Amino acid sequence: MMNLRFALLGSGLIVRDYHLQALLKIPGVEVTAAANHRQESLDVMASGSNIPKTTTRFEDIAADPDVDAVVIGVANCMNARLARMMLESGKHVLCEKPMAVTVSEAESMIEAADRAGRKLMIAHVWRSDAEMNWLRGNVLSGRLGQPCRARIHGVSKNWGPEPGSWRADKA
Repeated sequence: MMNLRFALLGSGLIVRDYHLQALLKIPGVEVTAAANHRQESLDVMASGSNIPKTTTRFEDIAADPDVDAVVIGVANCMNARLARMMLESGKHVLCEKPMAVTVSEAESMIEAADRAGRKLMIAHVWRSDAEMNWLRGNVLSGRLGQPCRARIHGVSKNWGPEPGSWRADKA
């Protein structure tokens, strides 16, 4: 059986320390390429993980016949464009959350996956957390009554966007 060949789009913390490390441990998976707009962080990630191909042009990954699937972990505003590009070039896509900046962008990603006959998955892992399953079970059981409105906040200790980073930019 042939290995599933992945490329990583982005070389920030989530891609470098989580997605890449997980992919390297899965039998039958190869990380064959990586792309990022900043060459310096791309070089650091690739050299420490023996990723054979790197580029600062995402179009190179779309055109690469040695890539079957991609993980997208870039600035939120780039998700939809890159997902569509990769899907249209025949690659399966795992995209970090949020899926897109607007509903129409998200819909365009789904349409691109349908047209290409490829998988599109959003890396939203909270649905697997014990706390979320506990809450879901309590809501579905009726124990909490019939919800009419909810406001939920996620807080991570010692984490947040640095001032001036793209994460702190509303766009």
